[in-house]
Amino acid sequence: MPTIDSILSVQGLAPNPGGAQEATLLVAVVLEEGPLGWGVCPLGGAAPGYPQPLTGDTARALLEELAMPALSKRSWSGFRQAATTLAGLRQKAVITREVPRDGHVSRRDVIAGRLSAARQPRLEHVEVERPLHPALRLAVEQALLAAEAAWRGQSQAAVLASAFDRALAPAPPALQLAIRGGQALQVLTEVKALAYMTKSAEPQRALGRSGEKLQAFVRQLAAQTRVSKTPILTLQVDVRGALGQLFDNNLGQILGALYGLEQAAKPLLVRIVDPLPPTAGMEQLAELRELIRFRRMAMELVARAELNSAVDVRTIVEAEAVDMVWLELERLGSLAEVMVAAQIAQSAETDVIVGAGPPELLAQVAWAAGPALVAAPDDQTGLAALVNEMRRLSVGGSFLNSIG
Repeated sequence: MPTIDSILSVQGLAPNPGGAQEATLLVAVVLEEGPLGWGVCPLGGAAPGYPQPLTGDTARALLEELAMPALSKRSWSGFRQAATTLAGLRQKAVITREVPRDGHVSRRDVIAGRLSAARQPRLEHVEVERPLHPALRLAVEQALLAAEAAWRGQSQAAVLASAFDRALAPAPPALQLAIRGGQALQVLTEVKALAYMTKSAEPQRALGRSGEKLQAFVRQLAAQTRVSKTPILTLQVDVRGALGQLFDNNLGQILGALYGLEQAAKPLLVRIVDPLPPTAGMEQLAELRELIRFRRMAMELVARAELNSAVDVRTIVEAEAVDMVWLELERLGSLAEVMVAAQIAQSAETDVIVGAGPPELLAQVAWAAGPALVAAPDDQTGLAALVNEMRRLSVGGSFLNSIG
């Protein structure tokens, strides 16, 4: 692979899922005597562990101060080596944390009526080191991958798969389509699963007092799929930890609610995403999965919200707590991290969903990682772009190994 000559950036606008324009930073990796590759970095969004939104000025400064010195004017064996170097970069971030008081309350505080304030924890601002912001890291990796693919005359999927010693997926992965309540089903042949996220963060509003509200919705949706004769086989419901909150993590009551959902959804297979809140712990999630197996239920559990790295995936897979992991490109912030996480899960016979990324890039990752499902973008424009790219890549068995 040629030496990286420079890394350029230009700020622009791109449509978001709602149709409005959002600020982005276009990142270009320029190879010496070779092509360049582009990546897109959304600006203004939040990320776990990064209290301040990423601005264009901050992103450009990080490129100039960290990424360019680390990557430019050096020869690389390929994408994986460059991505590993990128993963080792650290930026400074200021976080706010609570500092408990010593418990001592002075007589002066009592007399002055400051008793409650004296017992409140203090807040302090601390400078810490973090990996490169996930949105920026993903954009640089996207540009690196595109540049190498153009130089090699291969698709990005072929380069990515080769970097991690994998074969390309033998067939295009099926799509998972996000739906909302009351939405009519207009499903493409590539769509094999529907995904629904509960609207409210309040358990009773989202599910009903004992889960009956969600059960009624699932029953209605299953009936709609039968009438419309769609190819849908699976319904995935993201309850965002609400089942555990509704039943105070009582696994017996949760199991009863899950059984009712499974019966309501027949003949569809139901997958429940994040049934318990993070505070419940890994052991309880694993125990819930074991109870589902003991009852010989077909229902499967999916982890999503707490998967921020390949280490998180390894932890939950080794605990045998779920049947499937949902890997989001934007959450993990790295193509390399997604590939490693997918390998970890698949080696343990745990299914994988990939999603949450630029549609064209998501299609390339899908062919390289071979997930069971690809979570399609929520908007029609993004869905169309993903489907078109998936179809383009599947035209002819040899196309993936050519320029893409």
